Amino acid sequence: KTMKSFENQQLTNNKRKQQKKLIAIVIFILLAIVGIPYLQEVIFYSTQHQFLFNNTIGFVRTIEWDYNDPLFLEQIIYDRRPVIVKNTTVKQWKAFKEWTPSYLAKHVPGRFVARNISYSDDDQDDFLNEMKFKDIVEHPEANLHYNGLLRHWGESLASEIQPYDQFQPRVAAPITPMTWVGHQGVHARLHYDLSTTIFVQLHGRKTFTIFPPQQWWRLYTFADTRRSMIDMKEPLYDIFPDYMEAESIQADLEPGDVLLLPAFWFHYVSYKDFCISVSFLTAARERVQLYQAYDVSLPFKDYKKQSREMIEVVRLYIIALAEEIVGHQQASMYINQFVDVHWTPAVATLLPEATMPLDFYCYQSSRKDNQQAEQQVRDWLEPTVKKVAEIFLNNDINIGSRDIMFGKYMADVANMAVGEENAILFFLR
Repeated sequence: KTMKSFENQQLTNNKRKQQKKLIAIVIFILLAIVGIPYLQEVIFYSTQHQFLFNNTIGFVRTIEWDYNDPLFLEQIIYDRRPVIVKNTTVKQWKAFKEWTPSYLAKHVPGRFVARNISYSDDDQDDFLNEMKFKDIVEHPEANLHYNGLLRHWGESLASEIQPYDQFQPRVAAPITPMTWVGHQGVHARLHYDLSTTIFVQLHGRKTFTIFPPQQWWRLYTFADTRRSMIDMKEPLYDIFPDYMEAESIQADLEPGDVLLLPAFWFHYVSYKDFCISVSFLTAARERVQLYQAYDVSLPFKDYKKQSREMIEVVRLYIIALAEEIVGHQQASMYINQFVDVHWTPAVATLLPEATMPLDFYCYQSSRKDNQQAEQQVRDWLEPTVKKVAEIFLNNDINIGSRDIMFGKYMADVANMAVGEENAILFFLR
């Protein structure tokens, strides 16, 4: 009887294992059915184009404008993924038909500031020149690049991109056209924008190399700017090792293409020809929420900069805010990740000499000698911490964008406490 009972139990266990395997297979198939189309919507693969960089894994998806859907623009903005849109009203613009280098050289009035931008990311190659637009167009050897508000070109040229109400979200402030002009070989350094950008290619070809917000920690941005420290043409892997694992997607724009680029997506832009482009910025929800965080009044804002009281309170405020966002156990690792990305020791040599007294307690400092006083400060800060954390924990923000926003906010609070030139010492001590 005992042996029979054991055999029955074994049969039952085997049936359960088979059932679990069958359930696992069904779940895997369902995930594949749901997941594969999702991936195909994000990127596609092509043998007709070449990747600009080795870490690119695919191309940005391309879709047609749906004129039967009155909320088409809002839907692709809400989707928060890059997309190239064709069949828009752009090809009806006079600008699409007429704007060439010679046309702009003849019709753009006044003098403008142009940048000299080579393939080096050395700021010494980024000086400014004021010149006639004709001179910008006629000197390709100088790697000149211009961008500015379209209205600076006058009403006549501004009227030549009509109609562009197709790119105006229904619930948003009026969009303002920007112009972008540059020679072959010009590039825009790897960076992210705080607004959603609708980018219209009118003349020439451009390539965007795009990274999602979730890869911010592999892209090493300066703490107080939106720009990466990495030279995309010659990355220094010994200083920026995590960049080796970064993965990008590529958007190749032809004349008439429209690229929707969500806020906080990193992008590097390469000019394949002489390029003329127009862009429209529309406020992203993430940007609105970031500025909501800045609008929260900090109870220590009137403390004297670089005073011991200001530095200690800001240290506790940043730690408490991180604990509220990711939990007590993960807070230290979370902040250290920002320190590694934004304030690495290798970058310290690039910054101006800091002037903060060496005996000041900063973020890494331990104040176990007065835990009671520290808890009193934490209690005092708690209402502000919860109010700001609630903004960063909003479900409308993806985790990558939230991390970028928090890093920027944290850097700005530290700058307020010790000065921009000393923030690196504040976090490395």
